[in-house]
Amino acid sequence: MITVLEYPREGEEAALQAHCSLWEYWSLEETKKSLLDPRYHLLVARATDSEPWVGSLLYWVGIEHGELLYIFTDPQHRNQGVARALFSHMEMQLQSLSSCKEICLEVRASNHAAQALYRTLHLKETRIRKKYYADGEDAVIFTKETRRQ
Repeated sequence: MITVLEYPREGEEAALQAHCSLWEYWSLEETKKSLLDPRYHLLVARATDSEPWVGSLLYWVGIEHGELLYIFTDPQHRNQGVARALFSHMEMQLQSLSSCKEICLEVRASNHAAQALYRTLHLKETRIRKKYYADGEDAVIFTKETRRQ
């Protein structure tokens, strides 16, 4: 069973550092800097209390939307519901905000696995941002309503 918690927790600095070292997208410094802003929220997933984090999700809360900035699952724990649990937790938190109308995110056009996951979570592809990434790759924009208008 996956447990999702909001970071920070007392004594979790080493866990954050270890987790950020697993992947190249957001550094420890970038993540820590983001978390100084109360609009940013980091969710972490554990398979058991004694294990290290098996996944994380960083999102930002704007006036009328929440933006998923990254979702990451440790490669050894992929296809075990970690990303789904993290996303569901974020979605519940955003639905509890009366002003939040939708969730949005960008994903690389070449990241077909992530796009497939987002579709199973009922996000819809809404548009393409041409040459969004530094290397010139396009971004696919996905959105999902958090409540019926």
